[in-house]
Amino acid sequence: PAVLRKQVSAGDGTVKYLWRLRDGNAVETVVMRYHYGTGPPFPRLPCAFCFGRPSLAGFAAYFEFFPFFGTNYTIQNHRKTHRTQKLQTHRNTSKGGAPMDLLDWQGQDTQAQELLHLLRSAGVCVQRYDAARHQGPAGVCVLADPAGAYRLQPPYPTIAIFEGEDRAALRAIAKTGVPAITAGLSEHDTVTYSSMAQDCCAVTVGRPFLTLRGTSVQEQEIVLPCPCAGTPLLLFVTAALVLGVAPELLSGMFSLS
Repeated sequence: PAVLRKQVSAGDGTVKYLWRLRDGNAVETVVMRYHYGTGPPFPRLPCAFCFGRPSLAGFAAYFEFFPFFGTNYTIQNHRKTHRTQKLQTHRNTSKGGAPMDLLDWQGQDTQAQELLHLLRSAGVCVQRYDAARHQGPAGVCVLADPAGAYRLQPPYPTIAIFEGEDRAALRAIAKTGVPAITAGLSEHDTVTYSSMAQDCCAVTVGRPFLTLRGTSVQEQEIVLPCPCAGTPLLLFVTAALVLGVAPELLSGMFSLS
């Protein structure tokens, strides 16, 4: 491939490249430097849990999430970690003995309660995560605090969800290596809107990702019988999918809201 453009940041030494491939397409990459060295180019086959957004900012986010690719941390170990975390997540059980998912919503309490109500209406056995009461990590952590006051401490959640332009969330996640899915109004986000109407909206899953059950959510468009509610609705939809709500059930789930 040939370099079409190279840009070096005067602030932190980040180097951005635009490459022309043999088939005529172009790809963008970012080399970010850390105090322990510079990692290699991004892997060809990243774990299905991980998402770097397909832009210069996206590849930068990818390396911020996973700086350990500069060490001996392999993709195989990465997947093994996810399987272990997934099992730890389901050690919490309800009074009836059924596996219970734990949701760590770091944002407005009213939104957390609304999401919990919607999830339970769809048959999801879920509780809000409380580090003082629950053993092991949360299954899903949603970072949605307008003030950006996030608290991520071990044991880390299995997967995190946040709005793609939330830089405070990005910094918080980058320190942990927790896999993340972005949901927001940008075309670079994994989950975003494709169309909006007065009484309905269409949500698009732009890239596949895994649920806590290990099943895959494929690229698709989901029509919801409710008006667009901005980023919170996208965070709700993403959390529901990760927690195992089937895409075809989302329409009925959000018709209750």
